[in-house]
Amino acid sequence: MDIDGTIAYFTDLGIDPENDVEAIIAAYTLESPSTGVFTRDAFVKNWAKVNATNVKDMSIYLHQAKHNSKLIDLVNNFAFKYALEEGKRKLAVEDAVALWRVIYNDDLTKLQKPSTVSKFINDFVASGKSGKESISMDEWNMSRPFFNIPLPELEHLSEDAAWPVLMDDFVDFLYQKE
Repeated sequence: MDIDGTIAYFTDLGIDPENDVEAIIAAYTLESPSTGVFTRDAFVKNWAKVNATNVKDMSIYLHQAKHNSKLIDLVNNFAFKYALEEGKRKLAVEDAVALWRVIYNDDLTKLQKPSTVSKFINDFVASGKSGKESISMDEWNMSRPFFNIPLPELEHLSEDAAWPVLMDDFVDFLYQKE
């Protein structure tokens, strides 16, 4: 399936490929070799694996999958490599922010008050205050567990913890540490 077929397929599933995490879950589930491309064999094999034989079943699977924390861990790690430009080792900040906003859309839109996710993505990285131009795989992979730390607990985060410097810089930014 090429990109045009993929867009039509996602439309049939009721998925906005640019804004719905279900699109990334589908890419992971169907072992997409590149953005918007699915092979026939992986498509058939992997939908059969999860007993989704029609568009309705596929849509239900993808919607439910976004609530499966273990699967989202795998999808999160897959998403970084999937979004990388060929030959690159880091993801441009703009691309990382866009991807985080898709993966964490529920967290960003449902929260009544600021969270680690929203402050990190919007107030620190997207705003340019992180000073970063790109995000490494380590920073990406550690972002998911870091986002699970409640915002008030970050003030007590040990500087000796094994977080990437980006996360330490974020804590410093939050609490104006020097």
